[in-house]
Amino acid sequence: MPLVLGPRIEAEGQPCPVAHLQGMIAAAREVREWAAGLIAQYENAVKRATGPVPAKISAHMAALQGKLAQADSQLRFGVDLAGQVSQGEPTPELHEEAENSLWDALQQFFLLNQAVALPGLLRASPSSVAGSNTGKPSKAYRDRPIHPNDLWRIAAPSARSELRGTRFGTAEMEEMCEKMGGMLTAGAQQYLDEVDAAAARGDASSIAAMANCPFEPLYRAPRPLDIAGAHIPAGHEFHWNFHRGHVESKQRFGRVHGWKECEE
Repeated sequence: MPLVLGPRIEAEGQPCPVAHLQGMIAAAREVREWAAGLIAQYENAVKRATGPVPAKISAHMAALQGKLAQADSQLRFGVDLAGQVSQGEPTPELHEEAENSLWDALQQFFLLNQAVALPGLLRASPSSVAGSNTGKPSKAYRDRPIHPNDLWRIAAPSARSELRGTRFGTAEMEEMCEKMGGMLTAGAQQYLDEVDAAAARGDASSIAAMANCPFEPLYRAPRPLDIAGAHIPAGHEFHWNFHRGHVESKQRFGRVHGWKECEE
């Protein structure tokens, strides 16, 4: 253990067929239900316990829910891209992005089914487990290169549905990627993981989309929250400011109508 999903066989010289993407979606949803069902059984068993719940068990359950939320986000993004692939004449890059996102989600759901029983599996990604026999945990964030299309993963669902594929949206993401130096920082990656986990626990809720590129979700914390090195007071709204590279929070951000051009 862990069993690693694979092998992944690429379609040589041609984009991934739409029927194959639909099959990946069906498989991911099925494996997701297995994982969610096992996690629910685990949590119900803990709730029935008569004594106090050990901190290690509580942390394990929180980690499972956080990983499930991350995989759900990857699946939603992949389904959205697959929908775009099935319409019109998409680029090979869009085909590949859809396939990659769905495969990542499928891998995570597959791992979660095993991680219910083996907490240590959550400390390493499937790829690192497959490529290493050291057994050492691997969750070090490093700045990584990104392309303008990658920023749509960061955007709120409303921004993706309204702006992806438009001239305005494409130009804004290209400009934003240039301002970021073509890199997604380690801090931003940590924030994205931790906010997904917080949302899964009910410690954060997405309430709007930032009007400025990259149109990331705006969250509210119902109770005090520490995330990516920042403390968010109860009732405050927050997001990751991709222009300045840190968590930004206020009691309430101003509201505007429509989307704004990329600016600090």
